[in-house]
Amino acid sequence: MDEMESQVRYSSDAGRGYIYFNERSKNNIRYTGDLELEEAHEFLLDFDKKWNIVGIELEGVAAQRIRKIAGQSHVFQKKVNTDGQVYYVLRLTNEKIRTTIFHPKAKDIHFHFADVPCQDYVGIRDFIGIDILDNDFYSEQYLVGD
Repeated sequence: MDEMESQVRYSSDAGRGYIYFNERSKNNIRYTGDLELEEAHEFLLDFDKKWNIVGIELEGVAAQRIRKIAGQSHVFQKKVNTDGQVYYVLRLTNEKIRTTIFHPKAKDIHFHFADVPCQDYVGIRDFIGIDILDNDFYSEQYLVGD
């Protein structure tokens, strides 16, 4: 798949990466903001007018984590919890989750961080993945493929 059409993009020049949660043609970004938490200062979230997160821009160590999957699509895996609810998971490492955070306006997307502080930045935790719990706005076809 062409890098321009991929779900995950990375720019070596800018040192930034981007993960799309929906097809770009469906995205109408109305607001960009951060998670406003110490662990996630490297994140910028793009929201539509209904406060759905349409994508996330990453910089620094977090961007380096997605560099290895840049150019790919269908990077999420489909999971089912014990209640039978379907959700979608992206894991960049197998490290143990220490902290899970979400934006107050988008509680159905969880961002996970590792047990240990990132070695490059004191006080910053390693970004290790995302869970998408919303099955109405986010397309399974786009996230996981067939």
